[in-house]
Amino acid sequence: MRRFILVFAAVLFCTTTVFSQLLSWQYTGPLNETRWLANLALLPNGTVLATGGQNQNVQALASCEIYNPSTGTWTETAPMSIPRQTHTITNLPDGRIVVTGGQINGDYDSPLETNSIEIFDPATNTWSDGGTMKTARQSHTATLLDDSTILITGGYNAQGEVTTDSSGAYIQTNYFLSSCEIYNPYTRTSVYVAPMHLGRHDHSAALLNTGEVLVEGGRIGGSDGTYLNEAEIYNPVNNTWRVIAPMAQARTIGCLTTFSDGTVLASGGRNSPNSCAPGSEILNPATETWSNTDPMKQPVHWPANVLLPFNNFITMGGLTDADFISSNNIVGTATCEWYDRFDEAWYYAPKMNQARCKHGAVYLHQENNLSLPFDLIMVAGGLTGDQTYTSSCEVLDVGANALASYKANLNSQQPLGIPQSLDKAAPVSLTVLGNSGSTPVALFSLDKNEFARLEVINSSGIVVSEYANQTYSQGVHSQSLDISNLPTGAYFVRLIAPSGSAFGKLLVVK
Repeated sequence: MRRFILVFAAVLFCTTTVFSQLLSWQYTGPLNETRWLANLALLPNGTVLATGGQNQNVQALASCEIYNPSTGTWTETAPMSIPRQTHTITNLPDGRIVVTGGQINGDYDSPLETNSIEIFDPATNTWSDGGTMKTARQSHTATLLDDSTILITGGYNAQGEVTTDSSGAYIQTNYFLSSCEIYNPYTRTSVYVAPMHLGRHDHSAALLNTGEVLVEGGRIGGSDGTYLNEAEIYNPVNNTWRVIAPMAQARTIGCLTTFSDGTVLASGGRNSPNSCAPGSEILNPATETWSNTDPMKQPVHWPANVLLPFNNFITMGGLTDADFISSNNIVGTATCEWYDRFDEAWYYAPKMNQARCKHGAVYLHQENNLSLPFDLIMVAGGLTGDQTYTSSCEVLDVGANALASYKANLNSQQPLGIPQSLDKAAPVSLTVLGNSGSTPVALFSLDKNEFARLEVINSSGIVVSEYANQTYSQGVHSQSLDISNLPTGAYFVRLIAPSGSAFGKLLVVK
């Protein structure tokens, strides 16, 4: 009997430990070099390659490292031939890795772009010359097509790209590129293809189930430039672009992912110099139109994004609504959210141990290291605040059981940092009507006569407006919300009464 008690206690302790790990991020081995704007790629043997980026000395990096989940450590591997940041990284079907373009120095005001392409062979852990793009570019996209070639779109070139008409006559110099090219990694050559209708950089691209490529958002100009909601689709069979319906929100450095049913989720991203896009949208590929879906709880830009099995998409960290123009006003977040395509809803995943943005992330499966989850996401490096960088890395369990646990947690559905009533029988309720419109209304109910107050709270938990305390009678009431002085963004409306509190989501779109 005594032995049974001891065994039971051991099992209980083990279960508690595993469950605690399940619901939180845990640190794993740090990078050997502090880096942000680095790109990560999963290699065929289950290890992870980190390429380039920028260090705390504002230098672009050529160095590369490989993470081995069996040991939980990073090891330096062969460097690229040149340093690069804001480059792209693409996994080929044969296991090789292709990097294209990027900025080769760390100077924001005087950047130097490259047209260089390099290919990493995981069998030998070596880099080789992959040829060149037709145009040097950074902040572009690179999408693997069904025939294993790579479509490269747009980007930025500080030297400019000369535009000519059909006769070859000079028209103008573009810094925000509309040009596109297709790179063949087997012949190591690149050819121009039809340009986009609109030049853009810091945009997003996704391969559609049709084999076509969707491009959306981005911007023209610097941080105070024009933010785009325009979208277009490239058909590689006939080498044409077609413009489709624009998104409801402009988005730059946001999230774009294609689900197995062919629909595409657009979320997050900057929509102005000082705000993030408040809503999320789904593209119906049959009609090529966008419709609103559940908005993110904390809109961000420059997060790390990963598509998980079973049509779950997770976004981690990023920059919030700080003033994007001022480099001294960067506010990062540790929050993570995942979008369940089946539910068409966002849920909070556990917060990272530290805020980070401009970091890398990758999904992998491993079974050799029992101190790590079998199915995990790893985030690596990044920027944690103004002029603060990190080499730290964290992992999170994203197995099916873990996601079910996150979803079952009440806090996964609530705004972080805002107190919630856990009394499900609390005799108050609130909903916001007219979201995204110019005259939203808070509709709320009380089950008795009492004092009550309404507050509007921004996504950082700060009260930005308040409606005076007064006594309300039992029943349903309405209150118009003045949003004329509120910047575009996501807010919460809180009802406070002695008998309880309730919340509603308010979206301000201008």
